[in-house]
Order: sequence, then structure tokens, then C-alpha cells
Amino acid sequence: MGSFVRWQLGIRTWINHQVVASKTKKSFYHTPIAANTVTPPAAYSPPLSAHDAKEIANHRRLDQLSALLASDRPNSSRVWEIYCTLGNSMGFDQVPLDVHRRALRKAVPLLDRLLVTNSKRVQSEHSLLVPHLYEKRLQIIIGNIRESGHLPDLSDYHFVVEQFAAVGYYQGAMAVFREVVHHIGMAPTHKTYGLCLKALVHRLDLPCPYRFRRELYADATRTCFELMDDMWERRVSFTSVNFDLFHRVFKCTENFAFYERLLRIAYGVDLSFPDRLPLEFQGDGILTDSGEVAGGFKPLPFSTAALNTLVDLLGKRKLIPKMVTAFEVLTAPLPKPISAPSSSPSQEDDEDDPAFFKFSPPGSVTDLAYPSCTPNTSTFIFMIRHAANAKRAAFARHYFLQAQEIYRREIERLREELFTTPLEDIAAPAINVNRGMFLSIHGYANHEKKRHVITWLYRQTRQTIHHKRLDLDFFIRWRERFLEASRPLEATSGDNGMIGLSSNVQSTSTTPNPTLGNPLPAATYFSSNHSLENPDILKVDLDAPPLTCITYPKKPYSIDIHIQVLQRDIEELDSLLQRMQLAHTRIDVRLMERFGRRVWRKRDIYIPSEGGRVHVDRRVFLSMVRFGNRPFKATIRVDPPWMNAAAEKDSQEAP
Repeated sequence: MGSFVRWQLGIRTWINHQVVASKTKKSFYHTPIAANTVTPPAAYSPPLSAHDAKEIANHRRLDQLSALLASDRPNSSRVWEIYCTLGNSMGFDQVPLDVHRRALRKAVPLLDRLLVTNSKRVQSEHSLLVPHLYEKRLQIIIGNIRESGHLPDLSDYHFVVEQFAAVGYYQGAMAVFREVVHHIGMAPTHKTYGLCLKALVHRLDLPCPYRFRRELYADATRTCFELMDDMWERRVSFTSVNFDLFHRVFKCTENFAFYERLLRIAYGVDLSFPDRLPLEFQGDGILTDSGEVAGGFKPLPFSTAALNTLVDLLGKRKLIPKMVTAFEVLTAPLPKPISAPSSSPSQEDDEDDPAFFKFSPPGSVTDLAYPSCTPNTSTFIFMIRHAANAKRAAFARHYFLQAQEIYRREIERLREELFTTPLEDIAAPAINVNRGMFLSIHGYANHEKKRHVITWLYRQTRQTIHHKRLDLDFFIRWRERFLEASRPLEATSGDNGMIGLSSNVQSTSTTPNPTLGNPLPAATYFSSNHSLENPDILKVDLDAPPLTCITYPKKPYSIDIHIQVLQRDIEELDSLLQRMQLAHTRIDVRLMERFGRRVWRKRDIYIPSEGGRVHVDRRVFLSMVRFGNRPFKATIRVDPPWMNAAAEKDSQEAP
């Protein structure tokens, strides 16, 4: 017992010591009260009711949700959790409309996170239908806005469709579009159609199993027809972005009927009758008295880039007649008739009346401007290439000569304006005859063994090189003369930074000269000014208004760049000329070998001097084709017509 009593006394002593230490020690959480301080009695507060406690909790949650929605990058899961708790507690119909709309935009992750997650889902699921991960959240919030007695704004639906477009969920985007247009009755804008098209294009870019590809393309075509017909019914004008998205869908589906319909509505170009307005623009009440489409619809202005795309498309499909017709009409449209000529009863059955006035739409239909544009170098390259690939040598030769004629007129214009117009006011030439125009014809002649075509092309190449050398010499001499005239002005101003320019034909000045015009990149000097939109489908500007006209910025002329282009063309054509000689030699050898096999088999061959097919002795044939111990070497001899006529006259006068 003694030990127990001592242990108990020790415990009491330790406890008393701790109590005294706690009274004298200062603490951060406890401040000692003075001995003479009298503490007043606490005021009586009645206990809160359950309703008041719930109201305080709801206000606290609403403040917490508002603080999250005010931040730039909140946690979407946390926003959704507090939104659901608040709505279940106080009722979604009591939540302010502004909170609903902001929660709609902050309850889903940002687009960059969705792209990473969705790409992995598409690769793993191998399905045609890949819905949005947070589609249910968007549906619930839109439904809560309706249940609260409000109507979602069009911008709210645009946000939902934009979320679907980010993951390629075009089925959901079209479901929202049909709900907005048909059930709610809102008027869609060009941005609404653009978002649906963006979702469709994104889905076509995503991986798709082969067994679902045909179904996907067919569904994409039906979707585009639905959007296009709705745009035409509501007279919603096309924008360049929307047309580009439509065109991207066509590049995947390759439905030519869809593309023809798109051209008729967007540009007013009917490929079957390109010299008149499409049937969609002809009818009662479609066109107003001022010549515009009723409802404010305006076709897109036809550009050079659109012409190049159309020509390339028709050429790849081997539709050469349509390609030629479209080029001839769209680059030089028929004049608009002011009014149809009056016809008497005796002239109604006259078959000699102009068909253009007999079948042209009456009234204000002719007041709408026909689409037209100016071709450039790429246009002629496409025309020559596709005509040569389709073995239409006549068309290829015609457009080659037309391009050369336009190019010579441009060079003559430049030579005149260099002496009469300030350099900064001179426009750069739009047409250039380069290696691309020769190469397609050369490939056709080489493949088909057309010896006369290669001979003609060889003559044209030599003439082009000769003209380009003369032009190069002229522009180099003009540049030197211009710099010599400008040196006294620079000496008086104290500027000695002018670079020296050599008169050598092969030397060029790579340093930009501000007095000679701003140089442009050589690759785009003779190309079109119209550029396509950004190829990234998620970075297109869907808010851009429809175009009413295309105003190309004036492309300034730079003599330095022009000299570089001429030197490059001469070098490329010289190389091509050597290839033509080798091709001509090979064709001659193959032709003589084929004739030789017939002669050795004692068969007849065609001799132009004899006027028919005759049998030729082997030795005579060897002397004619100049076969011998030395290797065969064929050369292309191009004699002018006057020389051939003189030779024939001398042979006739000889005894």
C-alpha cells in the first residue's frame, strides 16, 4: 500500500505543476483574462429554425458557386458538384438564370483537354458514334433553364454545338440544330451552320474503321444536303468559311451531285448551263426588282481560287468538255441582255432568233451579275495538264498558245509602263509561262510516241527561251540605268548604302532595294492572291460576315524578283530542252527499229515521197535511216516555212 500511496501523491504533484504552468504560459489560441475583469453575460439568441438554416446554407453554396464561376479555369467537376447540390437544395427553378448560363460553360472541361481525351476514346472504341463525355451535363443544364421558365439563348446552343464539334460528335450537333430550328423555332445564323459543319469535318478527319467508312460518307452527304437546303430556304448567305467546310466534306465523300448543288447555290454557277443563272434563281418572287435574291441572300463572289479548284476537280474526273466550257464562260462571261427583243406573231416560230434571248429568264433575272474572274498561271497549268492527261492534244495546244499570248502582252505592258509610270504604281504580271506548262505536253508526247508533238514543243521551247533571254537582258539593263540615275540623289543625301548590281545575266541582287519595289517570295510572285482558310478546323473564324465582293490587294511589281523568276525559268527550260532531245532520239530509234523489222520480214512500209506503202530493199533502208557502224544520233531540225518553200522551188527548177 505504501508504494501505491507514493505513486498517487506523485501524480497529484505533477498535475498541480501542469495547471500552474498553463496559467502562467502565454498561448496563441488562449489569452488570459485579468482577475478584476468582469465578463458580461452572453446575450440570449433563440435557436435557428430548420428553414433559416437551409436558407443560410443555400446562400453560402450560391456564393461559393459564383466565386468558382468568376474564375478563368475552375475545376469543372467541382462546379458541377456544387451546382447539383444547390439545385437539389433550393430547387433549380430558384437558381438565377445567369448562374445557369455560366454553369453551362464552366461545368465541362476546356477544349484542349477534351481533344486529348477524345482522340484516345476514338482509337479505343472503334465505333461510328462517339458521343461527348459530358453530354448529360449539358442536357441537364439546358433542361433546368427551360423548367425555370426561361428560354436558352442562341449563344447557349452555340456553346453546346461547339463542344460537340470539338470532339467530332456531329450526330449530337445535328440533334441540337433540329431542336433549335424545328421545335423551338429560332432563326439560325451562318455561325450555326458553320458549327455543325465543323463537327462533321472533324469527324471525317478522325480515324474510322473501314467497315463504317461508307456509312459515314453517306451520312455526311445527307447531312450536308440538309444544311444546304435549310440555308437556301431561309436565304442565309454563304460565308467563305462555310463554303470551305462544305468543300472539305466533298473532298472526303466525292459526291459530284452534292458539289454541283453547292456551286449553284453558293456561287450561282450551273455547270450544265454556265452561261446563265441556275434554276434556283429563276422563279416568281425569288429575285427583287433590284436584281437581288429575296431575303437578303447574295451569292459568293467568284474568285480565281474558286476557278482553279473547279478546273482541277473537273480535270481529275476526266470531264474535259465541262472543264473547257466552265473556263471559257467563267473567264469571259456573256454580256447581260437589257431586255428581250420584241417579237411579233409572225416571228414566234422563226428558228433564226437568238437562242440567248429566247431562253433567257425574263425580267429582273438578267439584272443579277454573272460570276466571272481572271485566270492566272495555275489556271492554265491545270487546263494544259488535264487536257494532256486526257489525250486531248488540241485543247492542250490551244491553252498553251493562249497563255503565251497573254504573257507576251503582259511583258509589253511592263516595258511601256517602266518608262511612263512610277515603279510603285506598276502591277505585277498575273501570267507566266514556265516549265509546268511544257512538262504536261512533253509527258503526253513521250508516252504516246507523238514525234510531231515533240517537234512542235521543241520549237516552242526554243522560242520561249529566246524571248525570256531578251526580256532578262532588257530588265537588267533598265535596272542598271535606273540605279545610275538615282546615285546622284543618294550622294547629295549622304546615303551610301546602295548595293552594287552587276550586268551579268546570271548574277542577281538578293538584297531588297526599296527604290525598286518591295520584293515578294518567288514562289508566290505569279500565283493567286486568294488563299484558303486555316487548315485547322478548330481555328476557323465562324463569326466572319458573308463576303459581298472580293477586292484583291494590288500586287506590287518588283524588278529584282522578276529577274530572279526569268533566270529560274531559263534554267529550267534549258534542262527540259535536253530531255526533249533525248526523248526525240529515243522515239526515232524505236520508230526506225520497227520499220527495220518490217523490212527484214519483206513487208511494205509507208514512204511519204512515194505517196504510199512500198517494199524497200534492206540496203536502201539502211542508207535512208543512216544506220552504220557509228552510233545513231538524231537531232531535231526546225526549219522555218520560207526555207522549206525555197528548197521545194529549187528542186523544181533543177534540171
